[in-house]
Amino acid sequence: MRSFKPPGLRPLLPVRAALAGTVIESPVVAGDHVDLGDSLFRLADLTTVWASVRVFEKDLAAVKAGGEAVLRTQAYPGQDFRGRVLLVGDVVDPANRTVEVRVETPNPGSRLKAGMYIEASLAAEGERRVLVVPESSLQEISGQAVVFVETAPGAFVRRAVETGERWPGYVEILKGVAENEAVAAAGSFLLKSELLKASLGDDHGHD
Repeated sequence: MRSFKPPGLRPLLPVRAALAGTVIESPVVAGDHVDLGDSLFRLADLTTVWASVRVFEKDLAAVKAGGEAVLRTQAYPGQDFRGRVLLVGDVVDPANRTVEVRVETPNPGSRLKAGMYIEASLAAEGERRVLVVPESSLQEISGQAVVFVETAPGAFVRRAVETGERWPGYVEILKGVAENEAVAAAGSFLLKSELLKASLGDDHGHD
């Protein structure tokens, strides 16, 4: 038995896209029957992407379209993707009291992927300069927040401080430390232990 191939029937039919991009979805496979109007491929230009960021209702006044944004991902630790706020949504999610903010950012090498989780830092309108110290610098003695300020190489003095806002890894200092003063970070707990040990020694000496 000989196979018969109808004249003019081609095994492959080229499909040309109207624009350049990357195929991010293909709902059909070889052998599927398709009708006129069926979607064969979904294309996207990934050189620039949109990121959906959820901003709490109480912070909305500080976020404006056009503001700078910095995106970070677990996939590329230590690398920042810089973009701008494209749109601030108009609907508050009643479940978590947040609003969607859309950020547009260049995507060199298509490293940012659809569905990827990100962390975002948005530049607030009317930003203020703040004095911060590493979170590890802050200790508590008798209910008072303190840091250890370096007065000479290897010499530290305890300083009571008043704290403000907190961010991952850092604490705002409102009072107690001046700009450019050096404070102990990783060794602050050891300094606290030595100070408490010395205090106990003084108390015992008075008995």
